[in-house]
Amino acid sequence: MVLSPFVVHLDVNGLTTIQGPVLVDSKKKNAQMESIAAVYTHVNRTGPAPLDLVAGPDINRFRAMPPGVPGYSFTHPVRVVSSMSGGEREQQVAAGRTVYILMKEGHRYIGAFVYALDHRGNATMRVDRYSD
Repeated sequence: MVLSPFVVHLDVNGLTTIQGPVLVDSKKKNAQMESIAAVYTHVNRTGPAPLDLVAGPDINRFRAMPPGVPGYSFTHPVRVVSSMSGGEREQQVAAGRTVYILMKEGHRYIGAFVYALDHRGNATMRVDRYSD
């Protein structure tokens, strides 16, 4: 009984694994933290332009990070929001801000839709993938 949380895990698809739910949950949380660190790393490489990060329902994962923790802090001004309408996104981009809408696959962030002004001042959209 004491070892069962560490030894056997039965998921919703009926698959049984040797690792118990405690270890499965631990791996999932580590993968989530790695993908959050990948978001910070990628956003920090975007340059000094002010940026809006649209994090969706996981907004508190970014707000809960204490400032200055290596790998989990932004190097330039970033406003983290849970959602943004298309009109607001257009206004922010026209004002010179970059809008970064996170994409998630399962429990990991895999990239973002990035809206910004190009060197001619035209609004552009690209998809940045940064995690497999």
